[in-house]
Order: sequence, then structure tokens, then C-alpha cells
Amino acid sequence: MTHDVEAYLAPADVLICSKCMGIGHFRKQCTEAEETCKVCGTSCPDLRQHKCSTVIKCIHCDGDHHSNALKCPIVKSYRATLTKKLLSANRPPPPHSAWSNNNGNININNNTKYQHNWADYPQLPPPQKQNIPYSTASNEMINKIGELIGTMQKINDVLVITEKKNQEFEQFIIDSKSNDASLSKKLDQLNEKDKDYKKVHTQHDIKLSRHENVFTKLVLPMLDEIAKFMVNINLDKNLGVLNADFQVTINRMRAQLTNNSEVAKESERMCELAADHFENFFREPDNIYRPHPYTDAPEIEWENYNEEIPPVTIEEILDVVHSRKNKKSCDAHGLSNFMFSSLPVHYWSLLLQIFNLSLSSTIAPKQWKDIRVLLPDKNESICDVTTTRPISLLDVFLKVDEKLFLTRFNDLLKRRGILPDTQSGFRPGFRLQTCLLLFLEQVSSLMANSSPVATVFVDFKAAFDQLWFDGCIGKLKKMGILRAYLRWINT
Repeated sequence: MTHDVEAYLAPADVLICSKCMGIGHFRKQCTEAEETCKVCGTSCPDLRQHKCSTVIKCIHCDGDHHSNALKCPIVKSYRATLTKKLLSANRPPPPHSAWSNNNGNININNNTKYQHNWADYPQLPPPQKQNIPYSTASNEMINKIGELIGTMQKINDVLVITEKKNQEFEQFIIDSKSNDASLSKKLDQLNEKDKDYKKVHTQHDIKLSRHENVFTKLVLPMLDEIAKFMVNINLDKNLGVLNADFQVTINRMRAQLTNNSEVAKESERMCELAADHFENFFREPDNIYRPHPYTDAPEIEWENYNEEIPPVTIEEILDVVHSRKNKKSCDAHGLSNFMFSSLPVHYWSLLLQIFNLSLSSTIAPKQWKDIRVLLPDKNESICDVTTTRPISLLDVFLKVDEKLFLTRFNDLLKRRGILPDTQSGFRPGFRLQTCLLLFLEQVSSLMANSSPVATVFVDFKAAFDQLWFDGCIGKLKKMGILRAYLRWINT
């Protein structure tokens, strides 16, 4: 098989100067002093200050193209001449067979073609020596070739294993795509079912809300009114209960109606409900504006500010114990006032040391702070936690300790004149009736003088239960209460 091969000759590149737009040299080789605009063909000393007329004109052929355009006839003619010159200079001489024949005459037009013939390549003769002498270099080469062949065999085995793994992986990919398609289809079905379930759930919610409104706004109030009517029927002329068992049953039914039919009967459950309610009720207030004058003001050093609480005597302890009522209600440790007042005489010396240590160190024992709380209802036996009236049964020792501290605290208030005379209630010698009479006298005198009188009666709900302890301590500090008293109150 023969092929004609012809050399590919690329067209020659024409050099055009970017300064004068001349043909055949670079800008560095240019000898012109002025520069030429490639658009309008005007010469000027500096092209940066040249104002072009934008009329396209070639400086070689006066054509409507740029002066450095390759389509210019002058540039094309120059390129053709340059190409011919390069071909004539670089053409190799023809072989001898192409220029002469067997007779020795020159044959220019003879174009011979090569024909392959096996007879032109005879087989080599066999070697004269059958055995090649031993050579260390040839032996090392054979060993290296053997190692290379072994390595290639291992690589071939690895490639076979890799191909097998690749086929398994491709099959796994195909199976995964099939499983993904089936899972996607199942997910679409589940989404459709979920939409249907949501529609059904919405319809059920609408129906339940309608029935709930009917029961809460119509049926339950009607039943409550019927229960009230039956309670009134169970009363006699003097408002006494005719049938106590029937009264308890009706009250239980009314409580179930008002509490959504949830009544806690187990002791642990009732304690948990009460604990949750009162923990939330007695939590620290979060609406205190800081800085507050009671808690964030600088501490004031009053006169005798470091004075200690005076100690007590056995006679004072006995007076406090015997002045208390002999109630038999027990505290959290099973002690009562009746039992405490019956202690032997030789115990009081030990109790004297305990109470004096509590007042001097401003510390109360931790066990004294264990309090038993009772939650009687204000009106009915079955009620909500919010309607209960909690009663705290303090420790007997803590009651005596508080009474001993109160006598010294009242003496401090009296000596320093902190409380005004109009402050009544829980104070000996200042009765509430006196303040009421003074109030009525002021109102009467104002009305007698035809002066307008306006009275405002304020009752703070759970005022003692929601006392701000830090603010109370800070207010007592601003009033001049001594440091030892403040520490004892804080404990």
C-alpha cells in the first residue's frame, strides 16, 4: 500500500510596524521620527495627543481599511513574494534516482513510487556458536526481567480482582438505583396518605371543637346550675344542711365539673400538684428594675451599727414558753407546744445556750426550718390548689427563738423611733380601733367643712405570701436596723 506525502507549508507571517505602519520591520527597528495612526493614516509626533478623524484610510493602498489589516492588497502581494522566496531557499535537492535513468540521462518528470518486496529482506544465517559464554551482566539482566515479569503478573492479578470488584460495584450501583426508585415511589405514596390523614385529622378537630364548645358552654353550665339548685333544696329554713352525705356528693360532682373531671385522690399526686403550684408562686420576681434603691444603694453606717443582739435568760425563756397556747398540733418533727412546755427543768440550761448561740451567731439550725404545711380549702372539700389556704406549722424551737428575737426587735424599733404612732396592728398599746376612730374623725371634720372626701381601700392579694425578701432586708437597712438583726432575719 502506497501513499503520496506532500509537505504542509504554513503561510508566512508579515511584519507590520506599529509605529509607522511600514511593512517588513519591528517598532524597535523603525527609523521614522513620527508615528502614524492606523485608522486615518495621519502622522503625528505623539499618538496619545492625536485626535483621529475616524475616517478609515490605508496608507499603502488608500483603501477603506486599517493600515495594518492583512486584507490589504499590498500586504497580500508582499506575503506571496515572501512565501515564494522562502520556498526557493529551503527546497532540498531531489534524489539521484529522480534525476537520472539507467542510461545516465536526467529524468525530471519521472515520479517513482516505492513498492515493498520481502525478497529485498532475506533471512539472517543461523549463529555459528550454539552456546553463549556466561556473563554476569546478562544473568543480572535475566533476573531483573524475571522479577519484572513476576511483578507484571501480580499487577495483572490485581487488575483482574479490581475488574471483578468494579463489576460488583456497578451491579451494586444498579441495585441501589432500583431500590432508591422503589423507596421514592413508596415515599410519594406515604406523602399522599399523610395528606389524606391530615385532612381527616382536621375534620375531626373541627368536630371535636364543636362538641367541646357545646359541652363547655351549654351542657356543663346547665349541670352546674342543676347541682346548685339541688344544694339549695338540701338546706332548711335556717340554712342548715338536711343531708350531709348528699351535700358532699353534690360538691364532689360540682368540683369534677369545674376541674374537667380530673380529681387527684392519691396523696403523692396531691402533694406534687401543690408543690408545683407553690414553687411557681414563690419564685423570685423577675420584674425588678435595677439599680433598686433598696438593694443596690451603698450601705449606710448607722450609730452602734455593729451592736450585738442581747442574750436571753432562763426566766425569759420560761415566760415565752408558758405564755404560748398549749396546742397539741405537731410540727414536722412530731413536737407540739403542749409537749414543749412539759420539759423537765434541767433541760432549760441547755436550751438557754442554744438560743443564745442562735442570737449571737445569727444562725438558726437547719432542722428548725423544716415546716409542716396544711392545705385546707376555703369553701369546699374538693377544690383547686389556688383556692386553698396554706397553714404552716413551724418548728416549736423556732417559734420560741422567733418570740425571743421579736422582743429585742420591738425594743430596737421603740428606742430608735422608727415606727410612727399611726402604725397599728401586731403592736402592744396601738389598737386598730384607735386608727379607725382617727380616720372617721378626719372624714367627719372634712365633711363638716363641706370639703370633698375621697377614700380608697386597697387589698393586696397574697401580700404576705409574695413578700420580696431582698427588698425587705434592704428597706430595713435604710431604716437603721442593726447589722446583727438583719443577719438573723436573713437566715
